[in-house]
Amino acid sequence: MILSSRTVESRGTLGEAVRPLPREHNFGITVSKLLTRAISILAVCTMDDSSRIFQEKLRLIHTRYESLLKPLIPSVLIETLILAEDRRFHNHFGLDLRAIARAIWNSTLRGKISGGSTLEQQLARTITGHYERSLLRKLREILLASLIDGAVPKGDVPGLYLSVAYFGWCMNGIEQACRRLGIECSSMTQRQAASLVARLKYPEPEHPSPQKKKLIERRVKYLLEMCRDSTRAIGSTEVKVETNATHFDF
Repeated sequence: MILSSRTVESRGTLGEAVRPLPREHNFGITVSKLLTRAISILAVCTMDDSSRIFQEKLRLIHTRYESLLKPLIPSVLIETLILAEDRRFHNHFGLDLRAIARAIWNSTLRGKISGGSTLEQQLARTITGHYERSLLRKLREILLASLIDGAVPKGDVPGLYLSVAYFGWCMNGIEQACRRLGIECSSMTQRQAASLVARLKYPEPEHPSPQKKKLIERRVKYLLEMCRDSTRAIGSTEVKVETNATHFDF
């Protein structure tokens, strides 16, 4: 079996790079939480048959994840996913208002498409199977993301997404992806984690072309550099704190 019951703790300080920021006295986070809760209430009040079907699918997927997959997914993979796909994951409640505003700005004023989806939104998109570019789809995705935020513990969202995400041909979910790529979860390296996460953006077909392979490898290198930069940034902050500390001799 590729998936082992032993979970690997990430080495180094990558986990610190994606740790949550303090939430107290943070006006932006408070507004985000209130808005998400309001949208969640709206979603429940306007719930139709498709929303109820979505909730049932979410419940079944989450039950399976908790009983079978949760202990098997290593933290190095979770941390790489958050760093690559939703760096502010710990500081929003299903909707990242800052990312949404940035995406709107880039789309309307710069004609550039940029990602603004949280992991909750990506999970909603994967469960529904709706990927068309339309305002209606995006609005519905926001409603479903708010439902996920209210129904799934925050810490379960990254692993739950990995359990159903599409990595490429015959790679629906992390189990199939690890099996096809020959990755052992119990000893997963940083590069292997980056290789998996890279395929979320560039799913690998059955017979990848040289161009597709180059895209995936370029993404892997980019993610590894992100991880190194984040680790260095955390280390630099710790050095500054230690240097500026006041010592009292008695």
